[in-house]
Order: sequence, then structure tokens, then C-alpha cells
Amino acid sequence: MKRKFVTIAAAALLAASVGLGMSLAYFHDSKTVTNEFTSAGNNDDGSGTGIGLEEPNWDPDNGSDILPGDVIPKDPTVTNLLGPSYVRFVVTVVDKDAGEVITDPARSAMIIKMLSYSDPVLTADDKISSAELESPDFVHINPEFALDAAKSGDGVYYYNFVGDGSGDNAAGGAIMPGADAETGETVSKVLFNSVVVPTDWDQSDLLYSAPDPSADPPLAGSNGIGNFDIVVTAQAIQAQNLTFATAFDAMDNR
Repeated sequence: MKRKFVTIAAAALLAASVGLGMSLAYFHDSKTVTNEFTSAGNNDDGSGTGIGLEEPNWDPDNGSDILPGDVIPKDPTVTNLLGPSYVRFVVTVVDKDAGEVITDPARSAMIIKMLSYSDPVLTADDKISSAELESPDFVHINPEFALDAAKSGDGVYYYNFVGDGSGDNAAGGAIMPGADAETGETVSKVLFNSVVVPTDWDQSDLLYSAPDPSADPPLAGSNGIGNFDIVVTAQAIQAQNLTFATAFDAMDNR
């Protein structure tokens, strides 16, 4: 089984008119890394907004022949490089074979639940069962990001940075550029930091095939995760002249 986890960021400029013949330029930015997973036994110009995107703990070798019980380090991390910005991630689950967004709610939810955010980060020694993964106490996404249910649907999930309610991000979730005052490190935000395959999953959880009523006899199909890509897009838009409530609509309507 092959899974490709893709992290995307792109750069673009939107100009929208406002009254009195003036114009307001909305800047947003992104970048791309592609990672591939296979399961054993299965087939800037210095203005506006700029973000960096990386996965510091990703090792492509860890994506080969994954098995139940595996914990794979994967940590899409966004860094604000220029002005104060509203930031979000868009996570899209795509059927690898069909090249289409997975709209089956059970299948897409099953894949999204493999994501883990943990501090300290999970290691190969941490064996996670499906019951633990389903527990309401298990954290899949960094709590500094909130699901935008109004924009999300089966197979596509929007996570807006809302902050932790303290410091510079208290007023609406803008990420400030520069270094942390205490650590001196550049401020970066990770969406999740591991992909978890539960210890008790078997072939019925890993394999997916669509039902085929025309077959003889008709085939019911299998309802596992199958071959899939996860596309993670980091997006940022300037905080200046926008509010948290209007920023992402401005981005979507560019």
C-alpha cells in the first residue's frame, strides 16, 4: 500500500479594490515537500507575507513498508518570515489510485485519525491501539489550530491558527514574525508530529476496494484506508487591515 503525504505552500498576490479609488493588497504565501509511504503486503520580495514550510524530523526511509504498530515521525511546520499573518493548514485526503478527494466519511475520518500531536513526540516505542486512537483524550492536531467546520467537509479539513490565548496571538490568532523572547528561536508552528498505525489493525483496516455490483458474484468491497495521499497546504495572509473573522474569506475569494 502506498501513501503519499504532501505538504504544500504557494506564493500569490491578491489585489482587491476598496472605496475612494484606493486598493488593498492581500499577500499570502506557501511551499512544497512530498513524502511517500508504503505498507508491507500492499500494492519573496521582502514585503507582505512570507512563510517557510518544512518537516524537520521526516525521513523518507520511514515511509517504506509501514506496518501495524508503526509510529512515523512527520511534522509539517510553518514559520512566519515577514509581517504578522493569519495562518491555516488545509488537509486534503486523496485516493491514490483514482486521484480524487476521498469523500467517504468513514474512510477519510479513519485516515485523519492516524495523525498525532504529542508533547513529547511519540516514538517507535509507543505502541498505540485503535481504542487509544479513538479516545477523546488522544490529540490528533496541535490545539493551537482549530478546525473550521464551516469550510471543512469529508476529505478536506481546514485548521486555522488560533493561538493559545496568550502573548501576541491572544488577539485573533495572528502569528508574529521574529524570534521567541525567551528562547531566541524563530517562532514556528507544527500541525501534527506523527502518523500512527494502530497495533491491532489488520488487513481489513489496511485494504480498500470499491464495491462492484456488476461482478459475478457482486463484490461488496473492503472498507480500510487503502492507497491514499494526504496533501497538507500551509497558507498565510497578512493580518494588517484584516481581522481574524475576515482574513480567510479574503484568501478564498482572491
